[in-house]
Amino acid sequence: MQRADELTAAHTFAAEMLQFYKQIARFQKELYSLVQGAQGNQSKKRVSGSLREDLNLHLLLPKFGEFLSLAEAIAPPQIGQSASDLS
Repeated sequence: MQRADELTAAHTFAAEMLQFYKQIARFQKELYSLVQGAQGNQSKKRVSGSLREDLNLHLLLPKFGEFLSLAEAIAPPQIGQSASDLS
């Protein structure tokens, strides 16, 4: 996220997309912490390699609306509209 700030200062033409990336990365970091906390000791468990088996939808789905709201609020117009259409 610090790198996004550095790049924004150096490349102002990309500021909108870099700030979008920064906010999405922050959300992802918080979500990762949530998943790690919910898994507890199971976090060291080996994954099966099957997304269907390893994905915990009960944990992730409640955060999906928050993700869409964030994307709608901060994304460039086309991405924001897509997030709005999904919510």
